[in-house]
Amino acid sequence: MIKLVLLCLLIIIALALVAGPGMRRMIAKLLGIRRR
Repeated sequence: MIKLVLLCLLIIIALALVAGPGMRRMIAKLLGIRRR
């Protein structure tokens, strides 16, 4: 389970780096919702 979550996070980070600012905002919102 934990490995799967880390893998998903790595994929999200990779997408953020490739996609740029717009995606980073969306991901920040998703992470913000998940952390709360």
